[in-house]
Amino acid sequence: TASKNLTYNEAETLLAHGLWIGLNWESSATRVNTGGTSGGTADARAANALADQIGAPKDAVIFYSCDAPPNLAAAHQYFTGVKAAGGRPVGWYGGQAVGLDLKRAGLVSYIWVANAASWSGFKKWDAMRAALAPDVHMVQHIDKPLAGLDPGAYDLNEVLSSFPAWGKRITNT
Repeated sequence: TASKNLTYNEAETLLAHGLWIGLNWESSATRVNTGGTSGGTADARAANALADQIGAPKDAVIFYSCDAPPNLAAAHQYFTGVKAAGGRPVGWYGGQAVGLDLKRAGLVSYIWVANAASWSGFKKWDAMRAALAPDVHMVQHIDKPLAGLDPGAYDLNEVLSSFPAWGKRITNT
């Protein structure tokens, strides 16, 4: 929802504290399964417009979320639309198997695996972590909330390999 969208001021605060920002887009938990090619195109245009509005660099990947059991054929349609819309590099957030298939098809370049025991195929964190493919860039830890924060509001994500996130650019002056 719009209330969860990152604002320019929030981004500036995070960057000023030395944090890096991973961009994520989700218009609804099931949009990847129901939006089709036109939904993917519309979401990519909206996601890129918001990223432009808050000052995100053009090379920062946007991960598009499927926060429900994914349908492979529907995901291909949706990400065909995302890819056709152009804009920033494209990433997948969801189950590993579909992410790997989308990457092989050239529809996404980056994979962020969701720790969703109900549909990811892994009932325990250790089993999922042991089975992560080398192509995975980041994995979600819902089992290890950040210290001192409401465990229902945030979760820890482990970066496994680099991807173009949004960080403070250090320049020599």
